[in-house]
Amino acid sequence: MTATPIRCAGCQRLFQPKRSDAFTCSVRCRVAEWRRRHDAPPVEPDQPVSAAVDTEPDELPPGWRRMGGYILPPRDPRFTITIYPDRDA
Repeated sequence: MTATPIRCAGCQRLFQPKRSDAFTCSVRCRVAEWRRRHDAPPVEPDQPVSAAVDTEPDELPPGWRRMGGYILPPRDPRFTITIYPDRDA
């Protein structure tokens, strides 16, 4: 079977295809072409992931507080653990 040379979809060079459904001259060009078609550029979000992190401490609702990069809800006495070091267990 003699096939006419075709242009590679990746590098645009002429090559002799070994298969009837070939569209690239090498694996490297095939991978590059696949990435070009399937890899979408990263989408920039319109707003930050957490708008609350960008607020100033005086803008936080009452009781809320900032700790590092997190914003913590008001303290709840039901979830407070008290340790008495002088008391035996």
